Amino acid sequence: MEVSIYPVTIVAARYGGGDEPGRWLAFPYDAPDLPQGWDGDDLDCRAFREGCTEPVGAGSTPNDAYLDLVSKAR
Repeated sequence: MEVSIYPVTIVAARYGGGDEPGRWLAFPYDAPDLPQGWDGDDLDCRAFREGCTEPVGAGSTPNDAYLDLVSKAR
């Protein structure tokens, strides 16, 4: 059985993947519900990554980020 996730919001990483796990990030949320700090300054982004308990997909393309999120949800 194929896993799908809904809702999903895929965004370009704040720092283009230089300080994140990939250039694109996939969140299992609607856009208005994205966790605070994912797109903040250096300190906010680091705090988000270190404190995040929900799966977040990452990849070099939006599709790769989604597939990574799906793999983490299995």
